[in-house]
Amino acid sequence: MIAVFATRGYWWGHEGAKRVARFWTQIFAVTFAFGVATRVPMEFQFGTNWAGFAEFAGGVVRSILWIAKT
Repeated sequence: MIAVFATRGYWWGHEGAKRVARFWTQIFAVTFAFGVATRVPMEFQFGTNWAGFAEFAGGVVRSILWIAKT
């Protein structure tokens, strides 16, 4: 979505598209920084989105996430 608006603003000069791209880029940057700092989103994704994978490889993944947190 950000890429579409940024492209539209760059190539066709739409000021509204540039503002939308800048707004969403700032929100993405904040949430990305939060995820890198806390590692909470990764654990949440393993539990909800990849439940089958987490059940299959939970022992290995759990150990890696625990080591990375310390």
